Amino acid sequence: MESDYRYYQRRAAAERLAAQRAVTPQARDRRMNLARVYDMKASNCLEVEPLPLLATA
Repeated sequence: MESDYRYYQRRAAAERLAAQRAVTPQARDRRMNLARVYDMKASNCLEVEPLPLLATA
């Protein structure tokens, strides 16, 4: 299963590509705003996810 971080990173990248293909400036701005939202959500995932415990021998 894909982590939330990877999902948000993938969505942000997809929105940036869609912004490049946008026909109108309004559509481009909307897509770039969505990309920023997904980037923020991805960075929040990194701050919240606990580190895995390492087994000590």
